[in-house]
Amino acid sequence: MPSVEHNPDGLVYIRADNINIFYGDTLENFELDFGQPFPPLPEGIAQRGYYQGKRHSLLDANNNVIDGGPMPWPEGDYLITQMDAGIAAQKTRREAEAEARQASFDAQLKRSSA
Repeated sequence: MPSVEHNPDGLVYIRADNINIFYGDTLENFELDFGQPFPPLPEGIAQRGYYQGKRHSLLDANNNVIDGGPMPWPEGDYLITQMDAGIAAQKTRREAEAEARQASFDAQLKRSSA
């Protein structure tokens, strides 16, 4: 089921129709991958669960549902449509980070063997 989740640990998840393919990362990395910040949680809310066409739950720090968000939630619907682009950007970012780590390691190795 298409969904958008914002967990108390700062991780966000976006799923489309295939539950096995999803975007998941930190708020900071989400902004890098999508080019915009993740929609903020309302004051006093620690977690959001938006399940397209079913429910939109806003929870406190004790996992109590204290409110329901708008249905439909335009921001969530938009993120679901952008999930594939976010996954592609995440893959590109991670590959670049890995290449940078490898280059740094190679440079250190070269300096230590000189």
